[in-house]
Amino acid sequence: MSIIRSIIDFFFDCEPALNPIAKNKGGRCTQISNIDEWNDFARTNQFIDRVDTSRIPSNYVSIKNRYWETGKTIKVAWVGGNSTQHAFVIKNAERWKQVANIDFQWGVNILYSDIRVGFNNSGAWSFVGRIPESLNTQQTMNFAWLDSITVLHEFGHMLGLFHEHQNPNNPIAWNTANVIADASGPPNNWSLATIRNNILNRLTASQTDNSPYNNNNPMGYPYPASWTTDGSSGNPQDRFTHDLVLFGNRHYPFDDTEEPVDPPANDCDELELEIEEIKRELEDTKFELGNVKDDLAKAKSDSAKKQAVLSKLSTFKIQYSQGGAKLTDAVKFIDNICKELGL
Repeated sequence: MSIIRSIIDFFFDCEPALNPIAKNKGGRCTQISNIDEWNDFARTNQFIDRVDTSRIPSNYVSIKNRYWETGKTIKVAWVGGNSTQHAFVIKNAERWKQVANIDFQWGVNILYSDIRVGFNNSGAWSFVGRIPESLNTQQTMNFAWLDSITVLHEFGHMLGLFHEHQNPNNPIAWNTANVIADASGPPNNWSLATIRNNILNRLTASQTDNSPYNNNNPMGYPYPASWTTDGSSGNPQDRFTHDLVLFGNRHYPFDDTEEPVDPPANDCDELELEIEEIKRELEDTKFELGNVKDDLAKAKSDSAKKQAVLSKLSTFKIQYSQGGAKLTDAVKFIDNICKELGL
């Protein structure tokens, strides 16, 4: 067994990387809610085209009117990607069927599709709700990286959900200057209009069907304390929060023969949800470890350095086995080793 193979085997028998650029995960989701925003996004996205707005009714955009027909089978076409990426999206998007009366048909011909999902390096983004006919051959969703909460988030947009931090009931005290300074730089490099459309602008109560703001809703952003004037931060979780269950019940209700998932009723239910979330985090981390696998294989042939690496990993393995380190620390640890090796 090679020394590099032994490094990997300290943790997992790693699966192949889901996405060649997943290890460069960065930035935040871009939601696209109307044709004007689509055309603005198209100016900086080489993978989609601007559309002619002259034939689109001026009253087309209605945030409250974006939902798909209850019980609809949404036909999904792939725009590139590989079987591993497709399987990961399917597995996590299908979770929406727990709380919403919809179904999916995967891998249909693009000419007969309702939505079109790609995997290029233009970030994570989606059109919100039903797709207008003017975009009927264009890609409508993208994953530049893959993890379970991102898939849940983007398919939430597809079902008609906007960013939770734009909830009319949102109490967030934004530090506008810091938000603009950060979001206008790497990795997003957003325009002021995009920053306002995706972060700062609250939707109005008359525009939306809404519920009380929920900081754990996965449709929100994870944002740092420096983005607020009161030091609060965003903490979206990879699960169906109570308000998302209510969203499904209200807009995609099940009929009398089907039972939706109810909101957590007791501590045991909450614990089960937490366990499921941990399982998904473990899977995501395993895939990220797969992404560094190639880098480790390119390590320099300096035996002293490699022996030092093995020594460090051995120490870390002991620490991990004793419960003294989270699995996610393994990813950071290996990334640091790659840097030390000059990769």
